[in-house]
Amino acid sequence: KYMMGARVHTDWSEGSPIRWEGEWNGKPFEDVGRVLKVREPELLSYTHNSTEAEGATQEHVITIELKEVGGVTHLRLTQDNNSTEDARQHAEANWTLMLDELKKMLGEAPVPAPEVSRT
Repeated sequence: KYMMGARVHTDWSEGSPIRWEGEWNGKPFEDVGRVLKVREPELLSYTHNSTEAEGATQEHVITIELKEVGGVTHLRLTQDNNSTEDARQHAEANWTLMLDELKKMLGEAPVPAPEVSRT
């Protein structure tokens, strides 16, 4: 639900395919990937192949790490292989929106912008 309404199809086993389908800016989309690593409850890593504005497909590795510190769960998300600074900023903006939605679902405050931008 927090991923902009995309429907996600996978069994979340390492090596399994993932398919996201939904609508973005009034246009249907379907993205694909593969589950790389699952270490419950602290790590999930997967590929995500998306089509950029120019029509080229770009593969990213998304890694989500959860760590409890003092009774508070911290989430660290990374995405590699951003082709340009604009692509990195676009991905950062999208992930901030999605993580804000996740925090709303969990009853938490919005996600602050990162202090240091990374590619």
